[in-house]
Order: sequence, then C-alpha cells, then structure tokens
Amino acid sequence: MVLQREPAKAAVYGSVLQPGATIEVTVSSSGAGAPSYTIAAAVMPAATTYHGPAGANYTAEWKVYLKPAPAGGSLTITAKCTQGCGSGGANGGGVRDVATIERVTHGDVYFCSGQSNMALPLTHTFSAKSLQAELLAGKYSQLRFFQVRQRIFRAILY
Repeated sequence: MVLQREPAKAAVYGSVLQPGATIEVTVSSSGAGAPSYTIAAAVMPAATTYHGPAGANYTAEWKVYLKPAPAGGSLTITAKCTQGCGSGGANGGGVRDVATIERVTHGDVYFCSGQSNMALPLTHTFSAKSLQAELLAGKYSQLRFFQVRQRIFRAILY
C-alpha cells in the first residue's frame, strides 16, 4: 500500500460493530529512524449499516489521520479495538478485533489510464532486460505496480 507523503496527512479508516467502541491505530517501522506511535481513532455512527461476515452488523465507522511522513519507509499499520468491541474475542462470530496491513510506504501515487491500444507492459520496453536485472537487484524497491484487469462493458438499450 502507498499512502500520501508529507505534507499531507494520510487517512486510515474502517468499520466497527458499535459506536461506543475504542479503536487504537499503531504505526510501526521495520527500519531505523522512524519511531512507532499510536493514535486513538474517532468513532462515529455509520451513515448506513454494513452487513459483514457471519451476520455481523457494523453500525459505526472509525477514522484516524496519520502523522505526515516523507516518501519511503516500510511500515506496519495495526488497528485494534480495545473496548466496546462486541465481538467476543479474536474470532468471535467471524469478527476480528485486530486488523494489520504490512509493507506500507509513503510516496506519490500516479494513476495512468487510456485506451487498450495504449498499453505497454514493461516487459515489452526497449530496456526490458536491464530493467528486469535492476528490479531483481532491488534498485527500485520502493516502486509498487498495480494493474486493473481489463474488462469489457456493454451498453444495453431498451
């Protein structure tokens, strides 16, 4: 996952069973230099109820703004319900009290789009062999690629 770098604050949010819950979000770094920190999330009633696994009804939402951070890093973000969770434990009723996201970094996100005839995978570029060697050597370890699967949409007229 890539979160917006400084000076902006990145937001992390989710759903919880009830508005009275307490959520703590911990950000920890696997590298040296950036200390770990924990922030209490703001919990508010949800605009609509989200129906989750095993019939769980999530009636509240939580949101927290992380501290602005420079580009880079390898973070782990853990959201933990510490009070008023209503789940009965880690696996009670199919509901988790803890959720963790690993390999999170800060940076810039570029979204490139176009028609299908504009697609050019990196494997078909002029320097594909040297690029592959550089990627395997870890030269571009902070790059993340995500490709949306191509879909065909049809308009149905009546």
